[in-house]
Amino acid sequence: MIVYQWYRIQQWFIRYIHLQLFITFIVLPFLIGWGLPISILSPISTLIFSPFLLLFLFLSSVIFFLELLWLPNSWLIRLLEYVSNCWFAILDWEQTSWLKGFIKPAPLLLLLIPLSALVTIHYKYTHHPTRNIISLSSLFIIIYIGLNYMHAPIQPIHTIPCRNKEITLICHNNQIIIIDPGTLASHASAQSWLSYTLVPYLIESTGKLVVDHVIILQPSARVFEALALLCTKIEIKKLYLPWWQNKLPQKAWYHFFAFQKIAEKTGCKLIRLDKKRITITFTETDFIHLNPQINQLRYTTATYPAIHVEGIIDKKPFHLYPNQTNKKK
Repeated sequence: MIVYQWYRIQQWFIRYIHLQLFITFIVLPFLIGWGLPISILSPISTLIFSPFLLLFLFLSSVIFFLELLWLPNSWLIRLLEYVSNCWFAILDWEQTSWLKGFIKPAPLLLLLIPLSALVTIHYKYTHHPTRNIISLSSLFIIIYIGLNYMHAPIQPIHTIPCRNKEITLICHNNQIIIIDPGTLASHASAQSWLSYTLVPYLIESTGKLVVDHVIILQPSARVFEALALLCTKIEIKKLYLPWWQNKLPQKAWYHFFAFQKIAEKTGCKLIRLDKKRITITFTETDFIHLNPQINQLRYTTATYPAIHVEGIIDKKPFHLYPNQTNKKK
C-alpha cells in the first residue's frame, strides 16, 4: 500500500513538472513580447504557492461560515494570520537577481517558441512524460541561451516620452544611463508608468535589468517615491541627486529617507551633486560631464544647483538641462 501511494505521488509530481514546463513555453512569448522579466523560479512557483493558496481559501471559508453561525473562530483567525505572515515572509526573499530580461526578437521567433514545445510533446519518440520533461528542459535551455546572446541594433541615445517631456536612455559601450530632467513622476500614476512603460522599454531595448547610472536633475517628494519603487524593479548601481540647501517639506523628507533605506538595501550607491563636476566615461573619446551650475533652482523652501549634462556620445555632442529634452547638435 505504501509503495503504491509513493508511486502515485511520483506520477503526480512528473505530471506537474510536465505541465509547468509546457505552461512556461506558452507564457514565455507573451512575457518577452510585453517586455516583462522572467523569474528563474517560475517552474516551481506554483508548487510553492498552491499549498498556501488552498490553506488560505479553506481557512477563510471556515471563518466565514462560523461567523454566520455565531460560533467562536478566533483561533482560526489567528491561524490564518500565521499562514499569511509566512507567505509574506517567503515573498520577502524575492531578489531582482532572480529576474532575467531579453531583447524583444521578431514576432516569428516568438511564435516558434510554443510551436516547438507542441512538436516536442507530440513527437512519437518523446511522447513519454519522462522523455518529454527531458526534451522540454533541453529545449528551454537552448532557447534561453539563444535569447540571452541575441543582440539587437541599439541606438546610443533613446528618448522615452513622459507626459509632454522625455526621459533620456543612453546605451553605449555596455553602460546604461537613465537621465531624468524632471519628468519621472509627472504622471498621475507614476508607479504604473514605471512598472509598465519604463521598465518594459528598458528590457525590450537592452535585455537587461541593471542600470549603471541614474541621474536625477530635479528632486521632489514624488520623485523620491518613484525612485524607491524603481530600485525594487531594477538593479541601480549609482544614482545621482542634486545637493539641496535649506529644508525640504516634511512629506519630501519622509519619501527621501524611505528611498534611501531601499537604496542601501538593494546596493544602490547614492551620489550627491554639489559643486564638483563628475565625469562618466564610455571610451577615450566618448563621455558625459555632470556640471552643477551657479544658478540655483527651487523646490518649495529648498534650493539646489542646476545640473547641466554635456559630453560626446558616438562622436556627437550631447546637452541636457533640467526640465528640458535632450539637445543633440
